[in-house]
Amino acid sequence: MFAITLQRDSVDIGGNVGMLSIGELPSGIDTNSLTWMPLREYPYSQGGLPAPPDAPNEVYPLVWEIPIDDVYFDGAKLARSALSPPGITLSALIDTGNSLIRGPQDVIAQITSSLGGDNFDCSVAHNLTFEIGGKPFAVDPRDFIHQTFTDSVEQCSAALAITDPPGQGFYYSWSLGDPFLKSVLAAFHYGNISYPSQDPPRIGLLSTIPSDAAKRLEAAVAAAADDGGNLPVTSNSAPSGTFVATQTGIGGVPQATSSTDSDSESPTPNAAVRVPCPSSLRTLSLVYAMAIVATAFVSW
Repeated sequence: MFAITLQRDSVDIGGNVGMLSIGELPSGIDTNSLTWMPLREYPYSQGGLPAPPDAPNEVYPLVWEIPIDDVYFDGAKLARSALSPPGITLSALIDTGNSLIRGPQDVIAQITSSLGGDNFDCSVAHNLTFEIGGKPFAVDPRDFIHQTFTDSVEQCSAALAITDPPGQGFYYSWSLGDPFLKSVLAAFHYGNISYPSQDPPRIGLLSTIPSDAAKRLEAAVAAAADDGGNLPVTSNSAPSGTFVATQTGIGGVPQATSSTDSDSESPTPNAAVRVPCPSSLRTLSLVYAMAIVATAFVSW
């Protein structure tokens, strides 16, 4: 298993540099505090991997794709996409290699229409929420926007794009990238790769959005207007070494801050490894099938 949080690198940049925890959940986070969802399985007849001879009934997932109940925008439930075949249930790819929220063309158009067009007032907080496992997981309004014009914070655009309709290879309708992953702690549990029926792979989510996110957005836009008219943006390479969590955030998630060599701790044998995880990290788009194929070759 690995778990990630991403730093906020634009609009209202915080002190949290993000974190990657390998081998277990971050310190202080209990597995019961996360909402765990199983991955979608792809039978061999739907392009999935073949079952092994000793377990012919095994069905494998292909990517980090989980079911979602519904999608809401500014409190209103969005209609299901007419582009999706009726036999395919609603699901989303949790995608660390995606810098946007990608969804069905007609649903994205519905959101754009409710915003009044491609550009809208930067200071007005909008709420895009995915109901997953019966619980709401929103995109922080500070991560929902992109500044449209240089030297002006009057107009912003949404961090949205369209994706292919489900059924063209994969079945997910949504791809939840960085804007979503800055708003949650996401844990990716592989389970039993060879025999997933014994320990199913799953994703756990914990919302990390503060209750005053809308006020923080408004304050950040006002500050930018008074200081040249540009929202701050930064892009940092992942630093090396072990960082120490000096405080906790929403849900008790450790907030990693920069540390010196003197206060870094060396990992102990069999312990989880935690390293900084800036939002520019793009190497974590792990395809479950790759791990299965690798395991198959080793076994063979």
